[in-house]
Amino acid sequence: SVTSTTTPYTARLIHPRTLTGRDLRAGGRGHFKTVRRRFTVVTDPIDAVQRLIAIEAIKQLKARYFRLMDTKRWDDWAMVFAADAVMEVPEADMVTHGRAKIVRKVSAVLEGARTAHRGHMPEIEITGLDTARGVWAMFDLIEWPSADDGTRVGITGIGHYLDEYVREDGEWRIARSRLERLRVDPLA
Repeated sequence: SVTSTTTPYTARLIHPRTLTGRDLRAGGRGHFKTVRRRFTVVTDPIDAVQRLIAIEAIKQLKARYFRLMDTKRWDDWAMVFAADAVMEVPEADMVTHGRAKIVRKVSAVLEGARTAHRGHMPEIEITGLDTARGVWAMFDLIEWPSADDGTRVGITGIGHYLDEYVREDGEWRIARSRLERLRVDPLA
């Protein structure tokens, strides 16, 4: 359970008026006013430091997800997923269950492609001792070999990953990942 307490504090704040050279020469200290504010201290079963450590571990996990996919290191990429993970890509009408099937499906789709995936601005919430969820803004560029006439074949996309995470064998892994694209453009 979460408990909170409200603690008062007092601060001296400099008035928005800036100090001028004349104020300083005259020994002026600017205009101060005393303000009383309250803040909330939250205590939780999961210590705040442990929560931050978990969030950082999940950020590292997602960074590996992108890097290992782009470098086509499929055996290593598999290990970012929980054994019974689920991946959803609605635009491709794809829902895949299980680590091995996810790797087979994605590696087949990206066969011969050059890719650059970026995830940023994570919103990660620790939901339990071994569970979490997150939303990541994303950008990707996928380019397959050119068409016979030399036309570039590929896409760029923006959207969000909606992920759920689980700690499995002491490591954070992706339990569920849903890619919701906001826009997809063909390469020109």
